[in-house]
Amino acid sequence: MVHAITVLLAVLGVAGQVIAVGLLVVGILALVGVAGPLEALRRGVWGYELWLAFVVASIATGGSLFFSEFAHFVPCELCWYQRICMYPLSILTLLAALARDDRAARYFLPLPAVGACVSIYHILVENHVVGQSNACLLSAPGGCGVKWVNEFGYVTIPVLALTGFALAFAFLLLAATNGGVGLDDDDGAPEPPGEEPEPRRLEGVSAAVVAVVAVAVVAGAAAVGWAIHHVGSGDAVAPTTTETTTRSPGAIVFDEAGCGGCHTLKAARSSGAAGPDLDTVRPSAARVAAVVRSGEGSMPAYGGRLTGRQIADLAAFVSASAGG
Repeated sequence: MVHAITVLLAVLGVAGQVIAVGLLVVGILALVGVAGPLEALRRGVWGYELWLAFVVASIATGGSLFFSEFAHFVPCELCWYQRICMYPLSILTLLAALARDDRAARYFLPLPAVGACVSIYHILVENHVVGQSNACLLSAPGGCGVKWVNEFGYVTIPVLALTGFALAFAFLLLAATNGGVGLDDDDGAPEPPGEEPEPRRLEGVSAAVVAVVAVAVVAGAAAVGWAIHHVGSGDAVAPTTTETTTRSPGAIVFDEAGCGGCHTLKAARSSGAAGPDLDTVRPSAARVAAVVRSGEGSMPAYGGRLTGRQIADLAAFVSASAGG
């Protein structure tokens, strides 16, 4: 159940990134003087910009609550900062959409902008490109560097958050740059682009900012992919070919599941302090398998994330190498 919903959210995230790439192309074309695609985009979403921002913010908020309340993934300090920026959007965009108040969108723009910056920083932290603070280490088991979700090789929780922030910002920007056209009419609703008395003066600015936001999404995803392939679990460089081929399946699971973020285990070159020191405790394979499968204390259950084979390999590796 948990894994299936996690994969679904990851698929939605990838779809959002594809949309962001489309926005990037449209923005670049507008910047070089090809305004047709941007005008077609405006016509296609005219009147729905705030609703689209609401949908994005609602999915992001719901996914966040699912991870913490149902999957029991403990949110770290950086996760909470991103929640502070995302959660209000799910309410504010709905109210603005119901009121058909495009002008309100301009006041919401700082929320996704700041949230995106925090997400990018979180991505760098979880891939050990930058170090995490003591506040991060104390806020959750393993701190801000634990990858509770890692689908398709790069889709983690902050990557999903960054995608949501980028899309929300883009849709809000489209709403904010409608120019208030038609708001003086009797019905208070904006007129479609074709009925404007004058062309929008902010169109070029809109295209430029949408392009920048889309570039941020693509660059963030690329940074995650680079870090995964070039940064080891807590190491400055990737392991050599010899090291990779000689690692046991259990050691690989230990690294990929983020166990080193919470536990110290010399054989895995990990020094996490949030959980028990495995070299000192030296648990049996049965004990490791039981705790990993069902969870204990602040440690969440991994039975829905790891297969039976992976849990068995992990348990065998920890029991055999602890204290060595």
